[in-house]
Amino acid sequence: DKGGFYAAASHWLASDLPRAGQHPALFLEGAPEGYERVYPLSQAQEVIPVTAFPSEPPRGRVVWQGVESNAYTAEVEVERESFLMLKATYHPNWGATVDGREAGTVMLMPSYVGVRVAPGSHQVRFEYQPQPWRGFLGLAGLLLLALLALVEWRRAALAGWLGAGAPGQALERGAHKLASWRPRIATGKDLGRHLPYLAGLALLTLLAGLPLFQFQIMRGHDALEYLPRATEFYAGLQAGQPFPRWAPDLSAGYGQPFFSFNPPLFYYVSSFFHALGFSFVAAQNLALLALLGLGGLGMYLLAAEFFGRRGGLVAAAAYLFAPYLLVTLYVRHALADFSALAFLPWAFWGLYRFAREGRPLALLAGAVSLALLLLSSNPVALVTFPALLLSLAWLAFVKRSSRVLLRGLWCLGLGLGLSAFFWLPALVERGYVQVSRLLEGYLDYRQHFVYPGQFFYSPWGYGLSLPGPHDEMSFALGPVHLLSALAALLLAWRVRRIPVRGKLAVYFAWVLLLLAAFLSSRGAMFLWAWLPLLQYLEFPWRLLSLVAASTAFLCGFPFLLLAPERERLATVLVVLLIAGLFLFGFPHARPEGFFDVQDADYSPQAIREQGLAVTTAREYEPVWVQQPPQPVTAPVTLVEGQARLLSARPLPTHFEIQADVTEEARLRVNTFYFPGWTLYVDGSEREIDYHNPQGAIEFSLEPGEHQVQVIFRDTPVRLWGSRLSFLALLLLVLAPWLWWGARRS
Repeated sequence: DKGGFYAAASHWLASDLPRAGQHPALFLEGAPEGYERVYPLSQAQEVIPVTAFPSEPPRGRVVWQGVESNAYTAEVEVERESFLMLKATYHPNWGATVDGREAGTVMLMPSYVGVRVAPGSHQVRFEYQPQPWRGFLGLAGLLLLALLALVEWRRAALAGWLGAGAPGQALERGAHKLASWRPRIATGKDLGRHLPYLAGLALLTLLAGLPLFQFQIMRGHDALEYLPRATEFYAGLQAGQPFPRWAPDLSAGYGQPFFSFNPPLFYYVSSFFHALGFSFVAAQNLALLALLGLGGLGMYLLAAEFFGRRGGLVAAAAYLFAPYLLVTLYVRHALADFSALAFLPWAFWGLYRFAREGRPLALLAGAVSLALLLLSSNPVALVTFPALLLSLAWLAFVKRSSRVLLRGLWCLGLGLGLSAFFWLPALVERGYVQVSRLLEGYLDYRQHFVYPGQFFYSPWGYGLSLPGPHDEMSFALGPVHLLSALAALLLAWRVRRIPVRGKLAVYFAWVLLLLAAFLSSRGAMFLWAWLPLLQYLEFPWRLLSLVAASTAFLCGFPFLLLAPERERLATVLVVLLIAGLFLFGFPHARPEGFFDVQDADYSPQAIREQGLAVTTAREYEPVWVQQPPQPVTAPVTLVEGQARLLSARPLPTHFEIQADVTEEARLRVNTFYFPGWTLYVDGSEREIDYHNPQGAIEFSLEPGEHQVQVIFRDTPVRLWGSRLSFLALLLLVLAPWLWWGARRS
């Protein structure tokens, strides 16, 4: 027990065992299995000899080791069965993997972390994994800070409320003042009215995402691409990079700037759940469930703005069970596109609220949701941003207000600024990678247009998109969605007592629906040929994301026709519409099956050795790569001359090499060159040569001992993108104070 620990440790330190590298294993929770000789700590003086202990031959060597924020990695060569010891204080939360597979840790005298290793070469990783509740406490702390900031901001108003006479009057006055805030859902009274609908929305989200609770990787077109991406991204975060850009293990270990061009939002969300203690597989499913709920909530808020709470709930159900959304999640398993669908309704709602009213909370919703949309999916962002501009122009024209237009442009500008750290370098540096491959072969956009009949009938399937009208996946809009959209248009046109605001919303949704449907069909092929940027969507049917949002929104329209006193009829209509949406959508809310995949199958070592590809066309490999790479066997190799590498320690974006050169030598760092890689020899910057078939980093060294560093740094455009994002964030934080000051003046 713990009472005998210090005496035993002191006796061990006084013995000859530390010199001989003998570290007894300590167990404070009972005798372990698999150990032949187990003694109570109280017998340490009798068991541990004080006299000289015979030395043993070396058990192996540590080839290299790396240090991260809360993890340590090493490559070791072991002669016979041993324990690898990390000189860090032992705690049960220390975990270890050997060659990507989990291995149990033990406490080694005096209080270090150890893991058993068999003879051979191994990649070992120690990682401290805090309990999941620590993440929840951190989130609670952030929420508390936000609440304190809100209280400080509204200190005068709070003082007025607390100074009211009778408690009832104080509550009444407080509720009245809170009701002036936008959005009104933030008030306690309004929140109570929304709670039953939010509870229904939560239930619908669980039903639409039921397969996610299997905590397995679902079968789908892109299903096996996201786990290695998430592994690489999380490794970058652990290495202290707030925004990882380089994926070091892709391209068979040569690495590529994958995250400089592939939006990071989904990987941030899954990394958050993994940091809470979940496996990568479970974290991916939890991230999808959270995004599904966000998408439903966004559509609820957007539709409730025009059609009331019942209309919002029906529209949210229509969005959750929209055929294209289910295709994206369960057939294509395109998680980047799916992430963007979660923020699409939020962007429209926030932009509308701020352009119309100019309140800070609406600006926060609009700018942040647009930024998150841009950080989710390049193709969906490309088609959604013009739609947002169109909605703003529509609103400004209807209101005949330049102020509405300027407010909306300010909101969109802040959203662009917040995400500039990603899209600006991606746009400027796209010429350095092979994105032209997105226009070739199967990805040629001309093979993936939708035929008009497929909007109305397209059999459900789990196959691919094919040339012609006989695709193996569905592009149908759904019978309830189509009928509801058609009814909304006819009734908005013919019923005069409908509020003008509701009619205009219906007309705009129909305009957006028709434009998106047209652009995804073969009739728009001439526009695609005329606009080269559109061609990088690869699949014209990606515009169905706007069609799905429009038809789901229109499903909430019928509730504008009902008078407030028709409560019972409205409730019956809610039940009937949601039942119809559920009847046609729920059978498709499932994948074709599941993969038997574990985290260890996609460890960094497995990604390197198997040369796993995480894109269809390897389009993010640098343009200097002329031949497919072979798996990297060593981080640094000698190409010419004579030199002895005393050490070569690779980290995700940093190589440290110590070389003793006897004859002028040429070394190759087995990593693809890309702008940002910088070479330092003995502290002085030198040029990198990357004109070789592999496009790898090469350099020459003269005779002598040299300290070499190869570091991946931000280019000027990346720095400017980060500065723009910081400036936009600062302006967004200051917005409430600026708005409040303008109102007081």
